[in-house]
Amino acid sequence: MKSIFGDGPPLLPFTSLAGRLWPESVDGPMGFVGQDALKKGGILRHVLETGFLRSMVLYGPPGCGKSAFTRLLFKLHSIRQTTLRGSETSSAEIRQSIDRAKGDRKAGARHILVVEEIDRLGKTQQDLLIAPVDEGDIVLIGLSNENPLRTFLPALSSRVLSIKFHPLSHEEIALILDRAIVFLSGQAGMPVFIGEGGKKILIERSAGDARRMLGALEWAFEVERCHAGQAEIRISESSLLDGLGQTGGLYLDRENHFDLISAFIKSVRNHDPDGALHWLARMIDSGEDPLYIARRLIILSSEDIGLAEPFALTMATSCFTAVSAIGLPEARIVLSETTIYLALSPKSNSAYKSIDRALEAVREGFLPPVPPYFKAENKSLYLYPPDQPGGVSPQRSIPPGTSYYDAGQVGWESP
Repeated sequence: MKSIFGDGPPLLPFTSLAGRLWPESVDGPMGFVGQDALKKGGILRHVLETGFLRSMVLYGPPGCGKSAFTRLLFKLHSIRQTTLRGSETSSAEIRQSIDRAKGDRKAGARHILVVEEIDRLGKTQQDLLIAPVDEGDIVLIGLSNENPLRTFLPALSSRVLSIKFHPLSHEEIALILDRAIVFLSGQAGMPVFIGEGGKKILIERSAGDARRMLGALEWAFEVERCHAGQAEIRISESSLLDGLGQTGGLYLDRENHFDLISAFIKSVRNHDPDGALHWLARMIDSGEDPLYIARRLIILSSEDIGLAEPFALTMATSCFTAVSAIGLPEARIVLSETTIYLALSPKSNSAYKSIDRALEAVREGFLPPVPPYFKAENKSLYLYPPDQPGGVSPQRSIPPGTSYYDAGQVGWESP
């Protein structure tokens, strides 16, 4: 019986498009895409082909194939497994999983414990895994968006293989996109068409995240399908842009955090305001702490600009105060103003080099005594510089021939 409101939109599948496009083989039309470790001769390729593996941690940004690898492993090989989530699991659940794995081992079966968000495990929970991994009761596969070995107990990190997954390249994202268009065409029973401009939007704005690209595509597909004729479904660029907005902003993990701030600082240092503003926008849109950015600008103002433009330090510290007071979104303007000013300022690292030279000399044992005329109890011996000819006293602070400061050649320091 039809609804009084008509047939309505088609029923949406419960599984996402990304979930329906899991790779089904190492090669072939639905084979695995991306990651050198999964190419011929790679360690993970060997795992998928033979089923032999040891405990390992796979880490990297979202949508680059970590979960797809584990699903394909279990599809290709008959291995029992338990999946836990590091942010939600308890020590009791870990113990129960280990007990099941021990039972399987006694029965002659392998058992893999998959821990998603393994970087969220506490020290006590990690400690529970050390002996079972070492004794072979379980094979551990940890998945993480960040490198978890930084927070692992040394005893656990030494027992697992660490493999970094990288964001997918534009070519790899394009291959997955082409597969998805063919899949959606079959699902809709009519051709699905995306122009080159739309493909470029998906490929470039997915930031190497296949899941994000597929989420945006699925959103746009469902929107356009409701208005399509009988011949084909044409997906517009505006629908794709809306879909990208629905799938969230650029992800910022610890690796991206350091890469983006590095690109930002190096752009400012290289007198490149446009590049610096791009990386600033990326950090702001990814949810970076604006105070962290302001602190780095303070460091840069002394380290890289220094005495070539002494006001740069005042500008940067004022930026930190203003960002602290007003917060985002208005703080973006303060950060932008300071970034442009510092990028356009002359650069000198004389202050940075000077203090390092002095510290090196002290640490190597250059420790001359305080001159008698500088000691507090000998005030009568001290010659007050403003009262001396030219405002300079002949009394030296350190032995002759000692020099740390070497003036720069630009800005305020220029001869």
